[in-house]
Amino acid sequence: MKQRLLMRIKHRLSLVGQKEFQHHNQIKKNQPDVYQLSFEATSSKLAHDLLVAYSDDISNKVRNDLIDELDAKISYHQQILQANKISLEANAKQQLANELIKTNYALDMAKSADVTKPLADMNNGELFQIELGTEALAEKSKVLKKIKDLSVFQPQLGIIQTKLDLLSKVKIDHNLALQSVRYLQNTDYPISRDKPKRPLIAVLGFLLGMMLGVAIVLLKSAFNKHVK
Repeated sequence: MKQRLLMRIKHRLSLVGQKEFQHHNQIKKNQPDVYQLSFEATSSKLAHDLLVAYSDDISNKVRNDLIDELDAKISYHQQILQANKISLEANAKQQLANELIKTNYALDMAKSADVTKPLADMNNGELFQIELGTEALAEKSKVLKKIKDLSVFQPQLGIIQTKLDLLSKVKIDHNLALQSVRYLQNTDYPISRDKPKRPLIAVLGFLLGMMLGVAIVLLKSAFNKHVK
């Protein structure tokens, strides 16, 4: 029931708050986030409950927007990291394939040159390192074929995978309590009524009674004279 009442006054309440804010903002320009809300209710308890319900509704909306924004940012970073991971993996696979091809070529050349053991005078700048010898080159070819961890060629892959694992473990509590509304005064049950204005009603009733009494007396006096 409270939710239905809240929905009925929400539009009216927000407009009142906006008008009050514009007037209030002209007085206190250094407080742009201060809103003054006012609305009508049939009882002090209902007025208090509606104010609290409206504040809770605003807090829930702010919380949901914040959670959606965090989810979007996490998803965005995951997509960026995943794209970088795919690119680095492709590059690492190409490096592995190239290294395996060069090793096999060097092995064939070492066999042709009958170089079975590593040479004492090794030149690491050569494209095909036949100076390693056939035994070392054959073992290197086997090792390259067994490599599954592509971070050997692209160390950045390990860092990216760690970040993806951390992001996957991030769990946002959608029921977390978030108080986005702060009152400048304590919320309590109203001790006075805005409407109806009882003193004004009493004064108007007294005046109308007096006027009606005078009118009756005058009519009665005029009627008596007419009868005589």
